[in-house]
Amino acid sequence: DVELDAPVDMPRDLQRDGMSVLPDQTAYELGGLVFPGAMGHGRDTRGARSCERGEPVEVLMVRDERTLRAAFGGTGCRVGLFERSGRIELSSTLTIRRPGLTVLGHSAPAPGVMLTGGTVLVNAGEVILRGLAIRGGSDLEEEADTLAIVARANEPLHHVIIDHVDATWFNDGALDINGEQAPV
Repeated sequence: DVELDAPVDMPRDLQRDGMSVLPDQTAYELGGLVFPGAMGHGRDTRGARSCERGEPVEVLMVRDERTLRAAFGGTGCRVGLFERSGRIELSSTLTIRRPGLTVLGHSAPAPGVMLTGGTVLVNAGEVILRGLAIRGGSDLEEEADTLAIVARANEPLHHVIIDHVDATWFNDGALDINGEQAPV
């Protein structure tokens, strides 16, 4: 169990600075949103909660590029939490290829988490990205985006939500969405 001074009245949620760190599964099961105030087509994205009942959800503590890549590239349902704030320099594109991922940048202490030097590429559905700053950098390829959501050929991409993510320092675009998606 991870303890972040969770209030007694919300035993299922972890909290830091008054924000829910892990989504409340009960709210979703009762027809609620992925998180309070979620809007748009991705509002019912399940992320790490998309696994079958009884299948374990792996909680990964992100400390550096290696542990970040383990969370993004892993299999099964997984939640990426951040133990510390700061900058994580990417050596190459960070790709999400498998569904069932919830990355909670707002779980880091202030001032938060910044990913620099590469593109974040989403190639899978059931993905939740929250509370990150993504800075592509001037070393990106000429037509590289800071954050890209791209469906693979013949594989429609669905249920992706990006919340409180600041994507800047790009060569082509801050956010690019390509391929067949619904709802994103």
